[in-house]
Amino acid sequence: MREADLPRYRHPGGAKVTLITVLSTQDGSGAHSALIVNGAQRVIFDPAGSLSHASLAECGDVIYGANPAVVDSYIDYHTRNTHDTVAQTRDATDAVAGDLLARVMVHGPVMQFFCA
Repeated sequence: MREADLPRYRHPGGAKVTLITVLSTQDGSGAHSALIVNGAQRVIFDPAGSLSHASLAECGDVIYGANPAVVDSYIDYHTRNTHDTVAQTRDATDAVAGDLLARVMVHGPVMQFFCA
């Protein structure tokens, strides 16, 4: 998919970065991690992620158009009786969010088991 064809969504409230960590409910060990970056647009960087749906616009492990419904679906997908999902959000400068967006958008697919 061409970048121009990808959906864009910018969440209100300024630049933010959210670390998503999926933890085992049995022993607390990490099972997956991802970043939600809100800058000029909001995306989910889902390295080596397994979420796939026809309604999602994904390119190189980046899910575009990360509106509230997309983020909720992403978290619901990872949360189950065997795993909890923790979100830690921090404010960021526009420059930091822009740099992160640029980095994740050119990163490309991540090999399996390298999501952390």
